[in-house]
Amino acid sequence: MNNGLFLPLEVVKREYLGRLCLAVEMAARGMPVFIGHKKWIIRLALDAEPGIFFYKDAARDEWFVPGLRDRGFALVAQDEEAGIIYADYAEFFSRRKSLENVPNLDLFFAWGDDDYDFLARRMCTAEKCNLVKSGAVKTILWGAPGRQYFAEDIDRIRGRYGRFVIFITNFAVGNSYLPLDELLGLAEKNDGAASEQYRERYEKESRLMRFVMRTSRAIVERTGLNVVIRPHPTENVDNWRRQVANLDKVFVEPEGDLSPWILASDGVLHNSCTSGIQAAASNVPVVAFGELGADLEGACSVPNAVSEPVLGLDELLDAVVEMEDGWCRNDEARLGVLRRKIAGAGSLRPLTDTADALVRLAGTPNKGGNARLGGDSVLYDVRELYRTSGLRAQTRRRILDRNKRPPIHKRDIRRDVGRIAAMLGHGRDVDIRRVEMNSFCIRAK
Repeated sequence: MNNGLFLPLEVVKREYLGRLCLAVEMAARGMPVFIGHKKWIIRLALDAEPGIFFYKDAARDEWFVPGLRDRGFALVAQDEEAGIIYADYAEFFSRRKSLENVPNLDLFFAWGDDDYDFLARRMCTAEKCNLVKSGAVKTILWGAPGRQYFAEDIDRIRGRYGRFVIFITNFAVGNSYLPLDELLGLAEKNDGAASEQYRERYEKESRLMRFVMRTSRAIVERTGLNVVIRPHPTENVDNWRRQVANLDKVFVEPEGDLSPWILASDGVLHNSCTSGIQAAASNVPVVAFGELGADLEGACSVPNAVSEPVLGLDELLDAVVEMEDGWCRNDEARLGVLRRKIAGAGSLRPLTDTADALVRLAGTPNKGGNARLGGDSVLYDVRELYRTSGLRAQTRRRILDRNKRPPIHKRDIRRDVGRIAAMLGHGRDVDIRRVEMNSFCIRAK
């Protein structure tokens, strides 16, 4: 299993840079790495010499797992959502059915004490424990390494928008590409009890969207700051753009990684979103907003707990005006929550701990592993141009696919690998080869 590390990406904006950091670190240690869109990385792995397949969750009932096991692959995972927004990890565990498969993995990487301790009590024995409390590689960019990596992006964003606050929204139901009746139908099909919850969530998120628009106008008028709205990848971006079309100094920016936008901003505004934890860990002023008291309550309350909570338009405006002075960077209660939920955020520790565990699992990396796997083709560019163009009928499924899996271009991954190598103190002596559509092999020369 030392012939390569396979890193599939499902939601590219969320997963790409953290996993690319791991790819550069493992390549520097001699392990060939294959990274790209999920569909193609799975296809490559099923034809490969045995390696390590690093999945986005615990891979319960995934169709490709038997084939990988037959080939001698190790299967490891870290949950991309991790339950860090839940006050009680047990609530997340009850909702995330894939976690029942953790005992069948070779390794499962925990984000912090909360998930590690809960899973260890349920799933570890005196003879076996496959859990690693590594922290998450994506969180290394939530601090000084991120400010170094994103320095050019931060300067570019500030050059374009000056001083701004950013609304980071997570209204995937209230602002879905699917109409409400289709959402309720899917909820009924998957879990009959969930349809009423979806209806309530739809009403809440639709109301909060209207609140964001009212507040954006008021922030511009009172403070002169620009406002950037950053929708979740599963939201209907066109809906936001229609609403801000006639507003000065209010912008919608869905593209690229979220981190430089947080680091470039004067402050982050959110409601029960993981971005609140990221901003707090990055020492950026962060406000959790609601219109009604219930908007800041519920199981997913941790992002609100590490932020300054406000209710209503007047409180939110006051918080924005006083954001820099009102933000307590060393609040012990907030720091305690962060330490419990995310180990080593803003440092290189999650990266080195993860890489160490993978090398211990696989043994000495085979630098020449899977040397002939995959191949490049100009047809990939043609097919990708067609996939992302307006030539195809723009169904909601295709729009969502394009938002979740934008193209990964050769020039961009070369640039990003170079930046990461510099940040990690590695040389640039790596080979980057496209091996499938939106998929690349990174290995030491």
